[in-house]
Amino acid sequence: MMSRMKSKGILIAIGILIAIIIFSFDSNIGQDEVSELKEEVITIHDEAMARMGEIMQLKRELSKLKIEAKNDSLILINLSDLTKAHDGMMDWMRNFSARFPEGTLMGGEASSLADDEVMSKEELTDALKEELTSVKIVAEDIDKAIIAAKETLSESN
Repeated sequence: MMSRMKSKGILIAIGILIAIIIFSFDSNIGQDEVSELKEEVITIHDEAMARMGEIMQLKRELSKLKIEAKNDSLILINLSDLTKAHDGMMDWMRNFSARFPEGTLMGGEASSLADDEVMSKEELTDALKEELTSVKIVAEDIDKAIIAAKETLSESN
């Protein structure tokens, strides 16, 4: 009888150990996805931000051309698109900072500004996926505006 109780105790201990290992493994998988998403969002942001200077330079060149061309409508469209692309990045950064205040993405957790509750990994993953989609759209808008402005400038020369 005593050996039966020991066997049950050992089986329970092994079961608990296996559960802990599985939970730990599952937790690390979620953490890896959060880290990858966070890194991808930041990488796309950084690449797009690096083009802000180019947007400003193109706006200056188009503005000078506009004066010479007497308000050509294509130039005005390009200037508007460049401004919208720039503003889109600024809006995205402001929204991202509000959603994830400085330091809240450390350790794979994020607290909500509204109630300071910590997001679950699933909520954090979903939020980062939304941000990834948004920042990709911002980056595409920046690329399109820059390409169109460069084409207009090259056609005017």
